[in-house]
Amino acid sequence: MLVERIGLTSLAFSVVFATVALVMIATSRISAQLVARWGERGCLLRGMTLLVIGGALLSACQLAVYPSLVGFIAPIWVVAVGISVTCAVTANGALRPFSHAAGTASALYSCGESLFTGVAGTSIVIWLPADTAWPLASFCMVFGLMTIGLAACYEAPERRTGLPAAEWTPDAADRRKLIDSPDPHRERAD
Repeated sequence: MLVERIGLTSLAFSVVFATVALVMIATSRISAQLVARWGERGCLLRGMTLLVIGGALLSACQLAVYPSLVGFIAPIWVVAVGISVTCAVTANGALRPFSHAAGTASALYSCGESLFTGVAGTSIVIWLPADTAWPLASFCMVFGLMTIGLAACYEAPERRTGLPAAEWTPDAADRRKLIDSPDPHRERAD
């Protein structure tokens, strides 16, 4: 799109998208602080919100100023921040219950993620005009909103177990259940 519609050279296109990589690198540099401040769930929700906002901005720019380099790349920077904030926590959260088989779990997670993204992304490009921002904007908004909706349906482990998010693991949650559950064989002091 940027090469065909705007007329960027291959080098200019590479430089423009290098700025997206720089945005992601800069965001990843502060991701530990964001996780400490917001927790994994907070980072996931904020990252997906940024993805939706970026998609909405991309849609607005598609309608208002298409084709425009700034109208395309500025929303992509917002999307890049959302992806970085989200990626800082998603693998850890998804793989935590499988720490005993981390290598296999990581490989399956990456495979599933790639398959899902590839099939969904290809489908959107087939259904929408590929030489516009619509496929990317739609992908960002649909899957960002879907993730936010699924997260709303899932109760956070820290709410379910009473453990702080940083201390939660499946084993810790099981220990907490044992500590909090009444023991029918123990006499009560009250």
